[in-house]
Amino acid sequence: MSRALVDYWYDKIRRAMTPELAAAKAIRSSAKWQRYREWLLRRHPLCFDPYGLHRSIPKPASDVHHIQGLASKPELAIVLTNTVPLCKRCHNRVENDASAKNALQG
Repeated sequence: MSRALVDYWYDKIRRAMTPELAAAKAIRSSAKWQRYREWLLRRHPLCFDPYGLHRSIPKPASDVHHIQGLASKPELAIVLTNTVPLCKRCHNRVENDASAKNALQG
């Protein structure tokens, strides 16, 4: 199954049926969030590089990661100390690490 199809069904089923995830999706779709995201990426155009993957060659940031997730802390959606610019590779790794940690915790 393709990643796009998996994401589609995740959106349709899990996010729609879980109030916290539906609220997080609404925040990410809002004009306020989009303006904040664009502002942050202009202000900090390089990946924060949490794993030291880029070493001496910085990569441009394309994503904004919430340190404390939107589903659990929606009030921190546009708080500078809760958001960090990341490249796609680092953002995927951070999210995968968080998912694995959550799975182990139960």
